Amino acid sequence: MASLEFLAVVVSILALAASITYYSMTIRNQTKTIRLELIKDIWDWISEEDQYKKFMQLMTMTWTSYEDFQDKYGGFTKPDDYAMRWSVWSKLNGLGYMVKEGAVDVESVYDHSASRVIWMWQKFESIIRADRERLGSGYLFKWWEYLAGELVKEAEKRGELLIMPHGFKNNPE
Repeated sequence: MASLEFLAVVVSILALAASITYYSMTIRNQTKTIRLELIKDIWDWISEEDQYKKFMQLMTMTWTSYEDFQDKYGGFTKPDDYAMRWSVWSKLNGLGYMVKEGAVDVESVYDHSASRVIWMWQKFESIIRADRERLGSGYLFKWWEYLAGELVKEAEKRGELLIMPHGFKNNPE
């Protein structure tokens, strides 16, 4: 009789272990599916024709100083340019936050958009830093800065240079 009770306990424990394993595998697969859907949504957004146009419009802007930039592209003189620029920058900032929180891995972002994220940060870093100082908002686009830094580390790890094209530099000569 005792061996039957022991067998029942062992079978119960094995059934519990099997259900825990199944549940863990199901959760892991759901998490992976959610991450892949998120990455697909990000890639779809970045790959839209309109986004490439915005990227080119932003990357071909030129200025000689912060004041010159504000005169040419600031919110008071060109509200549409300002809105477009901050919309793109805010999305990149959000993407950086998602990487920081582990919702998206840096390798996936790198494989699709490293150069665009890094080059745009490099181009506008001085403007954003000046905005941070003038507006007293040290957090402004900090997650985009974080993302650009992580992508640079990934490029170094892979041994890739990601050199900004001459035409994208602020004052190409």
